[in-house]
Amino acid sequence: MEQLEIEDCWDLPDDTAVPDLSALGELSAEQTLTLEAQYFDTADLALLLQHHATLRRRTGGLDDGWHLKLPGGDSEEAKQRTQRRELHADLADELPAALAEALPSGVRAEDLEPSVRLSTVRRQRILATGVGTAELCTDTVTGSLGDRSVTWHELEVELVDGEVAVLEQVGVLLREAGLQPAPISSKVRRVVIELGLS
Repeated sequence: MEQLEIEDCWDLPDDTAVPDLSALGELSAEQTLTLEAQYFDTADLALLLQHHATLRRRTGGLDDGWHLKLPGGDSEEAKQRTQRRELHADLADELPAALAEALPSGVRAEDLEPSVRLSTVRRQRILATGVGTAELCTDTVTGSLGDRSVTWHELEVELVDGEVAVLEQVGVLLREAGLQPAPISSKVRRVVIELGLS
């Protein structure tokens, strides 16, 4: 299965609450998830650093399985916010053949090894407005590689359906509340950079 992922990522400094967004539309009840994701890459992190792609096996969420994320293109929309092609395969012990075949040119499945591990406590709500629906994910993330780790908080706002304008509406309220876009939108890239591995 393939889908286009469009999202904005916002920094949440410690003890910062997400502002009330109910003025924009209907908010669902909050759901708490604990996500465990093992990422795979080559020894020199070619998948991430050269191809701007990620491959993970994740459990604990509503879409357990293998996810291969590739750049979303060169459109103006892709340049303004995080936009990726996401290929999904069911949970299995080994990398499914369909995703192995979709790896960027020059990256072979047999060269992949476990790299970054992410543990995320996610508080998730759905916001339905007149122009679209967005998934709001307040995340506490711990990323580790070997015996080194880093922890941070962030808010992901992902388009579920409708118009991208819903992300812009949310962004206006978040900026008014003093929040700023995350300096690095990719969790795994943030771990690599903060641990000085890039």
